[in-house]
Amino acid sequence: MDKSNNKLNSINKLSKMSLATLMLGSVAATSFGNISNAATNDNTDDSTKSSDQKNASFKVNVNDSKINKAVEDAKKEGVNVTKDADKSKTVPIKDLDKSQKEIQADYDKQIAELEKATKEAQNTASKNSQAQKSYEAELAKYNKEKEAYDKEVQAVKDYNDKAKKDYADKVAKAKEDVKKADDNPTQPKYSEGDNNGYSASGSWTNLKSKTLNGGDIHVSASGEVKDYNDLKNGNFTIHAYSDKNGTLKNSNIIQNIHWGNDEPKGKTVTKGDKITEDAQAKVPGYTGDIYNTSGANNPDGKTTQLHSVKAGEWVTIPNAVKLADGSSEDLKVKFTKSGTNLDYGEDWITFWNEGGAINYYDGSHDINNTPPKDKITATYQVADGKEKFLWTGATLDIDGGQKLTMEDNNYAILAMGGGLKADGDTIKSIKSDDNLGKTWGKNRTDDNFLDGTRSVPDGTVVFARYDSQISHTLENTGVTRSTLVANGDFGSKVNTSVVNYPKLKQEPEPPKAPTKPTDEKVNVKASYHLNKLNVTPTNHKDVEKGIQKEDTKDSIDKQKVEIGDQITYPLTNSDLPANRSDDITSYKMKDKLPEGVEPDKDETIKNVDKSKWDVKIEGNNVTVTAKKELLDEMNKDKTKAFKVPHVGLVATVIGGNAKPLDNTFDTFINDQIVKSNKVTNTPPPIVKKEAKKSVSTNEIIDFEKEYQYGLDFTVPNDKNYKKVQFKDHDMTNGSLDFEDVKVYADIPESDSTSDSKDDSNNKSDESKDNESTESKDNTSNETTKTDDTKTDDSQNADGKSEESAKDVFGSEQQASEDTADSTESTSNNKSNSDESSTDNKTSQSDDQSTDSKSDENKGRDITKEGKLEFDKEKDTFTWTANNPTKLLGKKVHIDIKSKVKDGKTLEKYKTNDKDENGNTIYSLPNIGHMVLDDKDTPTNEVPIRVVKAEPSIKKYIVEDNNLLERNKSKEGNKLTYQLDAQFGIGKPKSISDQLDKEKLDLDDVKVYEDNSNTNKSDENSNNKDNESSDDKSNENSNNKDNESSDDKSNENSNNKDNESLSDKDNESSNNEKVENQVDDSNKDESNEDESNKDESKDDESKNDESNEDESNKDESKDDESKDDESKNDESNKDESNKDESNKDDESKNDESKNDESDKDESDKNESKDVKGQALDTKSAKDITDQGKLELNKDNESFTWTPNDPSKFNNKKVKVIIDSTIKKDLKYENGKAQIENVADLQDGDKKLKSNKVLTELEKKETPPQKEQPKEQPKTPEQPQKEQPQKEQPKQESPLPSTGSQTADAILYGAAGLLGLTGLYYGIRRFKNRNN
Repeated sequence: MDKSNNKLNSINKLSKMSLATLMLGSVAATSFGNISNAATNDNTDDSTKSSDQKNASFKVNVNDSKINKAVEDAKKEGVNVTKDADKSKTVPIKDLDKSQKEIQADYDKQIAELEKATKEAQNTASKNSQAQKSYEAELAKYNKEKEAYDKEVQAVKDYNDKAKKDYADKVAKAKEDVKKADDNPTQPKYSEGDNNGYSASGSWTNLKSKTLNGGDIHVSASGEVKDYNDLKNGNFTIHAYSDKNGTLKNSNIIQNIHWGNDEPKGKTVTKGDKITEDAQAKVPGYTGDIYNTSGANNPDGKTTQLHSVKAGEWVTIPNAVKLADGSSEDLKVKFTKSGTNLDYGEDWITFWNEGGAINYYDGSHDINNTPPKDKITATYQVADGKEKFLWTGATLDIDGGQKLTMEDNNYAILAMGGGLKADGDTIKSIKSDDNLGKTWGKNRTDDNFLDGTRSVPDGTVVFARYDSQISHTLENTGVTRSTLVANGDFGSKVNTSVVNYPKLKQEPEPPKAPTKPTDEKVNVKASYHLNKLNVTPTNHKDVEKGIQKEDTKDSIDKQKVEIGDQITYPLTNSDLPANRSDDITSYKMKDKLPEGVEPDKDETIKNVDKSKWDVKIEGNNVTVTAKKELLDEMNKDKTKAFKVPHVGLVATVIGGNAKPLDNTFDTFINDQIVKSNKVTNTPPPIVKKEAKKSVSTNEIIDFEKEYQYGLDFTVPNDKNYKKVQFKDHDMTNGSLDFEDVKVYADIPESDSTSDSKDDSNNKSDESKDNESTESKDNTSNETTKTDDTKTDDSQNADGKSEESAKDVFGSEQQASEDTADSTESTSNNKSNSDESSTDNKTSQSDDQSTDSKSDENKGRDITKEGKLEFDKEKDTFTWTANNPTKLLGKKVHIDIKSKVKDGKTLEKYKTNDKDENGNTIYSLPNIGHMVLDDKDTPTNEVPIRVVKAEPSIKKYIVEDNNLLERNKSKEGNKLTYQLDAQFGIGKPKSISDQLDKEKLDLDDVKVYEDNSNTNKSDENSNNKDNESSDDKSNENSNNKDNESSDDKSNENSNNKDNESLSDKDNESSNNEKVENQVDDSNKDESNEDESNKDESKDDESKNDESNEDESNKDESKDDESKDDESKNDESNKDESNKDESNKDDESKNDESKNDESDKDESDKNESKDVKGQALDTKSAKDITDQGKLELNKDNESFTWTPNDPSKFNNKKVKVIIDSTIKKDLKYENGKAQIENVADLQDGDKKLKSNKVLTELEKKETPPQKEQPKEQPKTPEQPQKEQPQKEQPKQESPLPSTGSQTADAILYGAAGLLGLTGLYYGIRRFKNRNN
């Protein structure tokens, strides 16, 4: 089916050919069926058309009776009608309806033109008459409108003339008033106040007239003001006019500024009197108001709005400005303070609406302080301040020496009251007498000097200004008792007479006169033509999936098909038209299917109406012929359209193809041909089989941690396989744990539902296939592909010939073992190669590892579209497709979720590779299988790698960045331990340590990643860095890296609390060997020195080594006697035991430790048994917070438990334990020691570390006098008694003689003798051993 859905909507279509021309009657527009969408554009293939075959066509008459009647009607009315030549048209039958409609539309159009011409001829005269009547009516209407217009124009002229005259009269009057003011003084008369330099109280002076706006506006004042009411009742007037028409108009003349009960708005506006609040806060006990803001006595109204604002901030008072045109605008005001900083009020201004005015004051000064010279400037503007306005008003209550200053020269001071003085004739500023309101003035008060409106005219100034803003400053001048500046602007209207230019009326638009019409001449012509129509039949071919009885909308034309697809070719012919003249004598269809598509005879015969059609199939050629019964039906009633029955040709795609599957068919009607459109399908390409296995990770995985195998197969389409099956199993025979299996394929969702018949057929086929799988076929030429290796067609991934599906597993267990053996051999060979390092191993398996595919890359889940046999105990699965045909040429992906189980021996899969922690890597192999019919195709082998680390823990003492198992220290010193822990795979996991709470304070614990992997090879071989050659030789001879067998066995059995007795015996015997080589005199002296030294150590030994056997206890007792030489030797032996100097047989090379009297640095270094370098915590990663650390400071213990134990499987960590040795410890014989063992838990394994020991030397204490006691004598050596010595402040290696001088001599002699003897003894010992 073509892309435009260009197919027949009706099941029965018109025939694509008719043998005769059909003449239609007057109603021949009968539908030929839904044929308008039948495809004809593809009818270009004439390869099968013979030279004597013709294409059929039908003649169809179109009804022309209406047009003929219209022609006659037009002629009767006198229209000049002419006939043009007939028009002929041949169209395919799908366009029959359309062409008939087009012809009918053409006739309708011609009829309309004829009717129009007829009406035009009939109405031309009446139109001319009607046009004249309309003109006359319009002319009468115009005359009336013109008369009214003329009257209105005259009225406007009269109004404007009067308005202009009134304006001229007002201007003349204003000029006269202003001119009168020219005689007024420039300043008032001064006769009162200081030096009689101020206007008299109660006086009022109208000043000389002024000009504003560059001389354009003239202003003056007239009248007398005796009290506040005179300013607004007409007794006083401000006169203003402009020389320029339109400068002053009602919209820019401020008639009044009055603050009603509207709340002001501003950034810092705050309700209340902030100045009074500040004074009350600063003056204890002051509760009154700084200024009376109530307005209780104001006849124009009390205060309803009282607010404060920060100086310099704009305040908006809504609707306070009333303009002469009756509109209102917002008033904006800004108060600015300057001059003296007042004591109270800070930067606040308090303002209120008493009497409707803008009242304000700037703060207050302490009356006892110097009178202030404070200033307050008020700036006003209307709305946004962009337009100029005429401002008029009065400023009241200027008293007590206050001064009013106009901020620029565009002001006009028009009148002044009593108590005031101007600064000159131009009057920029006006000052009040210092005593105005204090000693003289109208209605003065003790509190506020003048009393606002009640004191008018005293302290009152009338002004005018033309600008966008008005600004003036009122200030104190330092007059006694003056404490603040208060003022009130605007409020009540000052009577103003302003001459504004009138608004003149506009003349109306004049009416439009009508146009006189012209008569239309009658001259009408018309023409027409008739149409002839021929049609040709069509047919249509489609291709659809499955078995279809007829053509549907589900076309698969130009789409891809797969092997095994069952398809239908619907063959559709257009309807035979009504009113056909000739009989149909033969009707047949011929179709040759393309190579790769096979007609299904049985299904085709089932799919057609056998009562109407005969079907004949020879190879790929199909012929369908109408039976006699069908021909009789076609010819029964030729006046009606006949629907030709559909034919659905059923076929099957049987193989891949390199060429497209093109197909057409031909319809033969009475031996005349109709060729169909071409349909095509993309055949499946020849697809070869592929089998590949991958694993979701290259990394070493933990036991019981989920990972995923991926099996990727390509099922070949070289034949229609009856059985498609996929298999996999655990080749290690128990180490792998298959969790889940999902099967995906790149087949569309629509394929998920199959015919019940197909399912039953598949099941029966499957049972047959299963019976046939017993036979083996080793001759398959199938190919196994991996992503980087192509094996020979006759061999699988193991190099073996392909075998039957039955032999893939054979006996399940035996096959697993055989494969495992093979895998082990392969794995070991790989491990022994030069590329066996972990890095190489990883790179080798890169092509076998894959990230988990997204669902869209895997395809659709088809697990349930096959039979899945999943044995979780044996960890094997087999999936067999229900419908194998659907998978031919498809890619199949299988996800296998798996784990590695613990508990099985993995020795067979052991490799030579090590992980980063030195643990052995085990490689577990796996191979998948694809079975096609009876032939198996294995995948490549992929390994999964695991390690099984043995948990362990070692403990060290950190000293000078070295790791020791034994050291010496003192009270108050820091003591740091390092734990080296190796985790296994168990759960739970923890590291803990219980310090000696009597001797240590636990300070802190930190856990770090083990960063010592770079030294792994050195550690494994025990070649410790920077050791002396003597130490190395001793290590090699004494198996240093494996401590003494007795000591090791104790460690392994976790009996760390008890030291090995045999180890102590070895130490004793080694010491004895050295002592025997020293000559007697030296031995006696040195032993005698040492015996005193060992007293505290021996006592401590009894306490700390309480777990030792009885022989060790006896040794300590013998040491106490100190009577004979052998006991003294034993004392030396005990001390060497405490030092642990020969724990690893290294004491043989370090005999100088026995001489405690000479502790130089070289002896110290030789005595340290360094086990390695301490952790560099600066470079190591702190992972303490990856676990839960429980510190018990009371018990001096800690436990660290990983948050996620699995993250530490087979991992090493290092723990740094910081502690401090407590003070005031208990000592025995001046000695004490600290032992410690750490614990590690890994699953059910609980391990103890080696024991570490710190010997403590008691700090020197003041000597204490002690009663001497006799030394017990030893029978074996009755040579001399040892006197009991006192405890000196510093421990002495020699017995005290009671005299410091004698002691010094004895100390020196004994020391020299001991050193000499020891030196020779060591040399003899070394020479003998060398």
